Amino acid sequence: MDPRRGSNDGNYDFYPVLKEYADLGCRGFGEILANLPTNDPRMKGIYRACGRLGFPVLFDFRLGATGVIEPVGMPYLEECLKEFPEVVFIGHGPAWWAEISADVTAAEKHSYPKGPVKAPGRIDELLSLYPNLHADLSAMSAFDALSRDRAVTKAFLERHYRKLLFGTDRFVREEEPLMIDLVKSMELPADAERAIFTGNAEKMLAIKR
Repeated sequence: MDPRRGSNDGNYDFYPVLKEYADLGCRGFGEILANLPTNDPRMKGIYRACGRLGFPVLFDFRLGATGVIEPVGMPYLEECLKEFPEVVFIGHGPAWWAEISADVTAAEKHSYPKGPVKAPGRIDELLSLYPNLHADLSAMSAFDALSRDRAVTKAFLERHYRKLLFGTDRFVREEEPLMIDLVKSMELPADAERAIFTGNAEKMLAIKR
């Protein structure tokens, strides 16, 4: 759903349409790819409706014709985390995972930075500060970020395993299970590994097995 639907003043009511999807069994919203800042009033209309429905919201942060716009430091996201504490936000995409390192530049933020992580970045801080923020481990953006520095990655997973969600971004027969192998190679406690691969998503989406 495009947040620019209806009026452009942020007052469009997305709830009735999203409620139809909820009644059909949908349990979350995203990934949002609209080329708007995270804190745009029209985006907030979606968050407001998702909060009423209990939908988590998944962003794809990136620069270009698609993707949600977020500068270095992620100030727009932090504004929304504070304004909508009832909404679970999930970070994903190159401009999200580039901030695993504190030294990321504006030029690097929308690419796939390489090399050691010199200090924990902004996403580490935000995940620690805000209970309603989670992170999606799908796609090469997550794999590239978490394979940069194994020692940093292990500590990151140990700190935030209750807020990390395994995903594939897409699933095709030829796709290699790179993230599965990476997480398993960290030798996390069994409960932490299970939380990342299945438990966190089951809890968030109220899936019972």
